[in-house]
Amino acid sequence: MSGPINDRTMFHADNAYFYPATRIRTRRLKTHTVSNTAFRGFGGPQGMAFAERMMDAIALRLGLDPLDVRKRNLYAKGRDMTPYGMKVRTTSRSK
Repeated sequence: MSGPINDRTMFHADNAYFYPATRIRTRRLKTHTVSNTAFRGFGGPQGMAFAERMMDAIALRLGLDPLDVRKRNLYAKGRDMTPYGMKVRTTSRSK
């Protein structure tokens, strides 16, 4: 299942953040150990964990507060196209 899991990881690698110029790639590898358990979400959590770790690394490198880096990079109007070409839209819910 490595292929589909890696594909889904890539689709979640942006999480909630706008990447104006990026290339997202994965590499499938074999190991000599077996998988012990499934990670719920079938690749999604791994992609989101990557995005959050990247925000932390950027903040550390630039000497900024990680929350500020996260807020500055959130999807917003005019910054609403995912790396794979899907437009992010907001929805309103009626009560």
